Amino acid sequence: MPRLIPAVFVFAVLTLCFAGADRAAGQVSAPPAARQEPKRSIEIDHLPVFFREDWQYDHSQPNVNRPAEPEHAVVQGDVANPVPRGD
Repeated sequence: MPRLIPAVFVFAVLTLCFAGADRAAGQVSAPPAARQEPKRSIEIDHLPVFFREDWQYDHSQPNVNRPAEPEHAVVQGDVANPVPRGD
């Protein structure tokens, strides 16, 4: 068994040497031809949105910040479409 491991290693190295012999002999294959990209007729500026929710500020809630930067907890009145969906 101990003599088998060096023999397999030498065999692997020789196989790799002979496999690259065709490149060393000048038989270089040509690179593959560039494929032509298809023409695109539609330009997408942004990805389509699956879910969308528009927001507004609900002025009926008490302000917890400065008047210049109003802030309050998010409530159903902050959603532009306040009707909950029953999906």
